[in-house]
Amino acid sequence: MKRIAIWGGADLGRLVVKQIRAYFKEWEIVSLMDKNPDLQGVKILEYFVASPEEALSNEKEADILIICSSNYYKEIGAEAIEKYKFPEDKILFVKTSWPTGLQMHPAIRQENIHFMPLSKNLEYIKSVIAELKTSEGVLNSIGIKYGTDKASIMIMESGIRLTHDYLRHYDRLLQNIRHERKTICELGCGNGASLKMWKEYFTQAQIIGVDINTKAKAFEEERVEVICGNSTDDTTISELRKRGKFYLIIDDASHAWGDMRVSFEKLWDLLESGGIYILEDCFCGAQGSFAQYPPIVYDSQSIFDYVLSRAKIMNFCKDWNPEYNHYHFNLLPEKVKQIERELDSITIIYGACIIHKR
Repeated sequence: MKRIAIWGGADLGRLVVKQIRAYFKEWEIVSLMDKNPDLQGVKILEYFVASPEEALSNEKEADILIICSSNYYKEIGAEAIEKYKFPEDKILFVKTSWPTGLQMHPAIRQENIHFMPLSKNLEYIKSVIAELKTSEGVLNSIGIKYGTDKASIMIMESGIRLTHDYLRHYDRLLQNIRHERKTICELGCGNGASLKMWKEYFTQAQIIGVDINTKAKAFEEERVEVICGNSTDDTTISELRKRGKFYLIIDDASHAWGDMRVSFEKLWDLLESGGIYILEDCFCGAQGSFAQYPPIVYDSQSIFDYVLSRAKIMNFCKDWNPEYNHYHFNLLPEKVKQIERELDSITIIYGACIIHKR
């Protein structure tokens, strides 16, 4: 088990402690320190803030020192190296880039935490991260390998970024069909990293990507096909129908709530019985997250509220006998009635909704 010391106990320090505990479950936080006497002795979670003299002379020597100060990290790093003889290549500092609007919410800010190396040598840090690859499942390990933000972390030349952490949840749901001949569809190909991940994880599956950017065709390879178009568009839907039924559909496209809802309603009947539909990055809002690709469908209703409405009516209307006239169910459009009849379960994780078909 790797041991971590954290220098900095202000708000940023509190956030980093939470994220280390959440993402790096195999690591032990052995000390939390700050030079500010007013913070020393303060309890953050179950850790008491100590002075650097006390913390870095602790008999439980830390493997990594994380500095939580975007303004004075070089000065703190120099002191750690010169005064306390801490190895430079084992020091990381936290860099943040807070977004605007909805994503300023504290529950979302961890998406924007980067652990940057104090030195230019990332080799030690990469070797430490390698130990984490299997702790969150095979799929997360493959996701880290290809650099998709669906994984728990991204390793870059400049450091380590905490990302969405979806894959450990998906792995539990998908591991039993990894080697079956299924067809998988992902809406939104991005830089192609997740297509590579799905291909390696699903050893026999056909992977279909959909993207509005025609450059995504370059991601095609054996068992990977890309359809260029918008997943809300009937022409694109018709192309997908030619590929048959899908076991898994992942919406990682515009992230706009209206687009997500319309694609879900149009693609639901292409999902095979027992299949899974995943809506990702649901926190992005009605405008989505890509200025160059504005939403096709503008809808201010949160996708979480839409999904919860499906769950509520599913539970209210267990009796599908035509003679049973349920008020809420009968108000639904016919295509949504069909979705309600076929819903099996809904799971909501941080940032995503996982919907199972009966």
